[in-house]
Amino acid sequence: FWSRRPLLPVKTSIKAGAIHLLDWGNRDKDIDLPQTGWTKWESFEKGKWNHLNPKKILIPAIQGCEKKKWFDIDNPIAGIVVEKCGVKHAYMNTEPASEEYEEFTGHERMPKFIGS
Repeated sequence: FWSRRPLLPVKTSIKAGAIHLLDWGNRDKDIDLPQTGWTKWESFEKGKWNHLNPKKILIPAIQGCEKKKWFDIDNPIAGIVVEKCGVKHAYMNTEPASEEYEEFTGHERMPKFIGS
């Protein structure tokens, strides 16, 4: 996420074969979207993103990194995509960290894994 123009691989469903690279979140102050690459699952569920007409996506990943700690990923990560000015932006969903994840990474939130 910290590169100049971060991209995120996404799929529209588990069965969908094609993987698309989309802009990961928004870092542009001139675009009227949240300036982050993540969204709390709880806020998405409460409809706080509804005004942006979000679509659910899957983020296929085999490894992740949090605070310089690498870990293996067995299931896709939940996310959403929103479109602004003709450009699609992907946001990774997060949820409160499990005790194991927080102990390993030192972070209180973790990716929302699908099917785990």
